[in-house]
This record gives sequence, C-alpha cells and structure tokens, in this order.
Amino acid sequence: VEGLIAAGLCRLAVAVSLGGHEAEPVVALQVYEELAWADASVAWIAWNNQFVCLASRYVSDAVRTALFRDARGLFANATRPSGHAVVVDGGFRVSGRWTPVSGCELADWILVMCVVTEGTAPRLLAAGAHEMRMAYLPKGAYRILDTWHVGGLRGTGSHDMVVDDVFVPAEWTLCFTDPPQ
Repeated sequence: VEGLIAAGLCRLAVAVSLGGHEAEPVVALQVYEELAWADASVAWIAWNNQFVCLASRYVSDAVRTALFRDARGLFANATRPSGHAVVVDGGFRVSGRWTPVSGCELADWILVMCVVTEGTAPRLLAAGAHEMRMAYLPKGAYRILDTWHVGGLRGTGSHDMVVDDVFVPAEWTLCFTDPPQ
C-alpha cells in the first residue's frame, strides 16, 4: 500500500492539477496489468481507486479538491444499489449495507450507490425506473463487517460495510446523468 501511494498508482485518473497522473486509459490499463503480474490484489486495489476518481468528474471543483487534497488518500466504491438515500433538506440521509467493498479498510472515502427515496417510496425517473445516486462517505461514516474470508484476493479486504442514517450534502453526491464538471 505504501508503494502504491508513493508512486501515485491509486491516482492514475486524477488530474495533474490535483496531484494525479491524468493517465490515458490505455496507459492505466497497462499499469494494472503489470501490477497484476506481481500480485492480483495489488492491481485490484489500484484499479478500484480509479472508479471513484473518474466519477469525481460529476461533482464540483470544490468537492474534487477536498477529495484529492491529501495525496495519501485512498478510495473504495460499492456500485450495487443496496442502500437508500432519503431526500432531506440540503442533501440525503444515507443508510444501507454494501457487499463486497474492496479496499474498504484502507479507504479514506467510499463512493456508494443508493436508491433515492422520498419518505419511504423510491423516487422514479420518467421511464419508471428507480432514481440512483452515488454518495461520497468519509472514513468514520460507515462500519466495516469482517466478512472477507476467501482463498484468493485476500489482500483486497473486500468486506461488507454498513451505513446508518448518515447525512450527505447534495454536492457530495452524483448521478451519471448529471452534467460533467
């Protein structure tokens, strides 16, 4: 992990102006492939950080700056919509359980997918599908459950995580239909 941080390999998709490498996608894939030759868990953790970095294009400059201000910061994500984001004044109250969340023990921020609800009912899009949003959660806003007992990829620490009614300001959430920033 120290080597990944020192080399900036968990920030290949972050803009140079924010301390990243701003690597072309093909170059990033070559890096992950090379890491995987040495250890698949290392490659998985480096790659897993990139989704959070790439998704940051849908939040404001201020949020991106806060996310990437610490050059040692690491990220994880949970893209299954197994949580709920209840609409409240100024943002959302997030709750749920996500499984598995690779790198959750290392992460300073975790991006989680939620079904948006108003009251107790899911908010529907025009096509009738549930509205989904992703929310950035800082370390300490979630609990990690020790569930990762496997033979392979043990180093990914892909445990379950639980969030209990945490407020997330609207600007710290995103939807892939939002305009890129």
